[in-house]
Amino acid sequence: MTVAKKTLIQLAAKEIKGVEIPESMLPGQVAILMAFEDAVAPFSVMRNLAKDFEGDDKLVFTGSYLDGSLQDAQTTKKLASLPSRDVLLAKFMGSLLSPVSSLARFFDGAKAKLQETNKSTVGDLASVA
Repeated sequence: MTVAKKTLIQLAAKEIKGVEIPESMLPGQVAILMAFEDAVAPFSVMRNLAKDFEGDDKLVFTGSYLDGSLQDAQTTKKLASLPSRDVLLAKFMGSLLSPVSSLARFFDGAKAKLQETNKSTVGDLASVA
């Protein structure tokens, strides 16, 4: 996190990214968050810190610059409520592995039933049931 004068923030944004930041996006004291890998992570970290230490109402997102465009306050607040990239990837991998885990449990159960009933094939279990 970097704290700077608002005029310097506006000049840097215009010079480096070619983005005009309106005065309305820079009310009061301003903090700049930068991320280079996971664009959403700093938003959620700051939101969680504000919630833990001073209450959610003390930190106000007024806007953001993401994927080459300026985002309004509402969009930025929604981004702050998203889980990080790592969490989303973990959830995705969990959902991919869930059917495989169920299939593995099925096979373990079938193997146990085969051993329990001294049958040699799953087709033989149909006569037991």
